[in-house]
Amino acid sequence: MAPSHFDRLQNFLKQLPAIKSASELAAATSTVSAAFGLPTLMVGALVVRGDKVGGRFYFGNWSDEWTSVYLEKVFADDPLVHEARRRMSPFTWSELWAEGDLPEAVRVVIEMGRKRGWQEGLAVPIHGPGGYLGLVSFAGGAVTLSASDRALLLALAHAAHQRGKALYGNKIDVAIRLTRRELQTMRWVSRGKTDAQIGAILKLSATTVHYYVEQAKRKLGVRSRSQAVSELALRELLLRADL
Repeated sequence: MAPSHFDRLQNFLKQLPAIKSASELAAATSTVSAAFGLPTLMVGALVVRGDKVGGRFYFGNWSDEWTSVYLEKVFADDPLVHEARRRMSPFTWSELWAEGDLPEAVRVVIEMGRKRGWQEGLAVPIHGPGGYLGLVSFAGGAVTLSASDRALLLALAHAAHQRGKALYGNKIDVAIRLTRRELQTMRWVSRGKTDAQIGAILKLSATTVHYYVEQAKRKLGVRSRSQAVSELALRELLLRADL
């Protein structure tokens, strides 16, 4: 007999304390959410500074390519981000779309997601002390979630977010001292350029570019380029005019 959704959640909660890496946490969380038809996920936090909203990824299973596209072209108009700031309860994409006319920028975001096969999703805002706002985003095919499905996904989201925040969230204010070359290189990484393309732009070899990227990742304490880009985007270091 196949395990029930409740059994999958229980098994996840039992193994959660032993999970020590972002990749393990993403795989374990996705295994549970996939049973609901929502295998794609990203877990992180929003940081509001005046009229600016920044984001920080804790873990997920987005591709590096989509992460770069999202940060550069989608984040500013992502309706899930805007709605998470004013809602306390989870909401599905279809519920959000049904509420009224959507701005053209939002429609573009929706279409980009649909081209990747994401027809439905569940966003779970997690409000905490001091204005903290976590966000768990599940995405997948055209699914219909029952009340019990939503309750189990809510429990999954809170548990996964808490573990991700415990592992990575406390690093948010650590001072990062990247060199000018490392920041230049990472700016081009954030725009989806390869090592060879960046080398041509900066008049460096691809090997040297790769070295700078690896140094940046090491200093940021991350394993992937997309994680490094999100860390730097949060600190607004990719926007410096003197690069």
